[in-house]
Amino acid sequence: MSDPFSRQVEPIPADQLPSRASGRTAPDDPSDDGYEVDDYQFDDEARAEEPGSRAADPVPAPVVDLAGRFGSASAALIYLGQARAAGYGSDVRILRPASGPAWWVAGTLPLDLGRELVAAVGGRAYVESGGRLWPDTGWGPPPAPGAARGGLDLGTLTDADLTELVRVAGLRAVALGVAPAEAIVLLRGEHASGLVQRALELGLSVSHQLVRLEPLFEGPPTGRQGAVARTTTLTAMRLTAGKGTLPPSLLVALANDPFVTVCRVAVGGRLLVEAGFASPLPDDQLAALVDTDAWLLAGPGAGCARLTWIGEASDAAGLARLADDYPLTPASGSDDPPVHLSVPAVRIVPARAHGIPVDAVLLEGDDLETLPALLEGHPLADIAILVQGRDRHLLTAAGGLLERLAIGEPLRAVGPGPLYVPIGYRFRPRIPAAARRRLFGQDERTAVVALPEGAVAFDLSRHEPVWTLWVGPLPDIDPQLPVEAIETLAAIEVELTPELPKPAPPKEPPTAGRRARDWIARLAGRGQREASERRSWRDEAWDAEVAGNLPAAAELFSRHGEPLRAAHLYERAALEADRFRR
Repeated sequence: MSDPFSRQVEPIPADQLPSRASGRTAPDDPSDDGYEVDDYQFDDEARAEEPGSRAADPVPAPVVDLAGRFGSASAALIYLGQARAAGYGSDVRILRPASGPAWWVAGTLPLDLGRELVAAVGGRAYVESGGRLWPDTGWGPPPAPGAARGGLDLGTLTDADLTELVRVAGLRAVALGVAPAEAIVLLRGEHASGLVQRALELGLSVSHQLVRLEPLFEGPPTGRQGAVARTTTLTAMRLTAGKGTLPPSLLVALANDPFVTVCRVAVGGRLLVEAGFASPLPDDQLAALVDTDAWLLAGPGAGCARLTWIGEASDAAGLARLADDYPLTPASGSDDPPVHLSVPAVRIVPARAHGIPVDAVLLEGDDLETLPALLEGHPLADIAILVQGRDRHLLTAAGGLLERLAIGEPLRAVGPGPLYVPIGYRFRPRIPAAARRRLFGQDERTAVVALPEGAVAFDLSRHEPVWTLWVGPLPDIDPQLPVEAIETLAAIEVELTPELPKPAPPKEPPTAGRRARDWIARLAGRGQREASERRSWRDEAWDAEVAGNLPAAAELFSRHGEPLRAAHLYERAALEADRFRR
């Protein structure tokens, strides 16, 4: 077997070597034009000088007066929207032939861009020149006048309105997609209460406003698009998610309800489009056509209309109606309650509860007799506050009791301000903070306890420390001063006492010791009055808490070394803020 590496390489024939003089190869085939070698230097600089080289600057496409012919209004509207989105179409004209369904859109734009946009929607491109429309081949330079036999006389087409094109194009069905953070629901007034209740249960903010609808188009409805036959008035409910998006299940349910029309809000409220539908023209370009407060584009259920808002938007929480057997009675001991309380608009229903701190306790009348034995010597005796009513009483403390007692109904504060519900219960429907204050009327002077059978109000101006239940009047104070001190105090009293007409001599004239004791008693009484009028930081924290300023109350507890109550108040503030956003 021969060694393949021992074979000699045969030399290339001389007639096949490159010719350095000519700069070309010497091919066997005379028809082969070969390649430029330029002394074997294939650099980009040499090729860039050749005509038609790829390194040469491209020739820009000419800008022409181009018209697209489309077989449907929807295709024409899509083409127009894309041309405007590309920065062209400001001078566009909408044209129609004397008969037939075709639509023409004419305007000035680059030829290559126009060809792509027209072909993308199945149209045919024409170039206008000399008052005639010449069909475009789709490639190469624009058609020259007379290249195509006859062309089309531009005068045979008549101008049409863009609004008419929008009407004929109608709406197309689209997927709901990602749920929005806001939606507007149009409905009759009799259906508003049920929607409000469901929205509040989901933690949404709801407002309502009247709106007048006038017909938008003069022609008949087309396709999936409806029309408002006459001017009418409806209620618009605005649903807003405090954070995130609206629940998709709610939007689907509303979209399937034949009595309501749920709309997405576009372009700052200038355009309302029924959920599940869209126009071929983009929303921002549709909004430029709006000539009233807003336009409504919807299917046959509501139709298309011009919207005019009536009045101002209002919080819709008050539309939730409660049963007539839910009373609100004052528990204050006075005959004239300090405030006029609003009728509540919710029920109190059972709810899961675990590990919830106690903010207050609702006591029955007999519980007051047990309270001294329970709290005497207890740390709560120094901070607890008692508000006595007619047959029920409220026991609470600045920052909350934070301890379960053996008597009474434990309560939790739900705010804003001094609004309480029993632990293990909640409002139904769930209502935001502003609605709770409006419905129950609690403020710095009135605390409200919402119970399943009704609500009870307490006058906070009657609050007093709980230890007053078992601490009676102080005993007489015997100063135990030396005789000399008593005589000195008596002399001072004589000097300070103005001269008055001498009264009839008493049966037993007071001794110096008796006068001294009276003087000491007056001093002690004045000290007690000053002590009762002196306010502590706990009083400031209580005022901030009932006013709804929970962070300020928490800061006071934190500065005075009570982190547990400070943390509880911070937690309540966070929960109330979260309920408000929802």
